[in-house]
Amino acid sequence: MTKKDDKPLITAKDIENLNVQIKLDMTPEVRQGQFAQDVFMGMTKDTLVMSFYNEEPLVAKKEKRGIVTARVFMPASKIKPLRDALDRQVKFYEKKFGKL
Repeated sequence: MTKKDDKPLITAKDIENLNVQIKLDMTPEVRQGQFAQDVFMGMTKDTLVMSFYNEEPLVAKKEKRGIVTARVFMPASKIKPLRDALDRQVKFYEKKFGKL
């Protein structure tokens, strides 16, 4: 709690530095996962939207088509932490398996 004109007792930066672990539960459907060949991203001022999809084989008209297998909505405030987490995963992958 804060009083008027007082600084907050704990800030968002303090929370980020706590190294808190969160126990996550998953339904069987989520645990199974969804494969995606690619992701299309869009955003609004407040939300990042990621549509994960698989491409279908070319049809007669030679137009590419895809099937969205999952959509994820995240607050815009989480874009940089997501980028940082992906950077860490790329470094780990390349150390273990070689350059992408």
